[in-house]
Amino acid sequence: MTPATNPFAISQEVRFNVLREDWSKYYIYDGAAEIWARAIIVKVFEVDRSKIPEQMRNAGEVLPLLAHQLVVTSFFPPDWRGPFEGLPISPAEILDGGEDVEFEPNNEPQNEYITIEEEPRVLRVRCVVTRIVVNRKRFSAWGDPVSRVDAQIVPSGFRKARPNELER
Repeated sequence: MTPATNPFAISQEVRFNVLREDWSKYYIYDGAAEIWARAIIVKVFEVDRSKIPEQMRNAGEVLPLLAHQLVVTSFFPPDWRGPFEGLPISPAEILDGGEDVEFEPNNEPQNEYITIEEEPRVLRVRCVVTRIVVNRKRFSAWGDPVSRVDAQIVPSGFRKARPNELER
């Protein structure tokens, strides 16, 4: 992508190492089951402040652009499990027959990444689940009801790395 065709005002890619990348955990069905979600950050990009609207530049810190993959696992009671049919399940099939379930956060940790540069900085990111749909008629290879999870990735911006973080 050349700067002329860059729709995100990306100035440069930032290389990083993981300091901490943990699961966000949620109770569903009044605590009878749990859904865990983890955002795996795969790319971090600085934003070129000069290429974003002035209102955004003057509103405060400009956050980096993140590329990520969402990984989800679930824990259901044994009597809720069923047979895996051996076929991939499409997103439409998850929603068809699935139910939007209420959930309660158990843990939403701040994950941390340290940049690989002359003056390392730490980026904190939180994975926040916004929707859980459970289809109790379709089952995973492990027998759990198939679940769809929507989540937001919330960065807090960069800060200067502390000495103890440089040693990890």
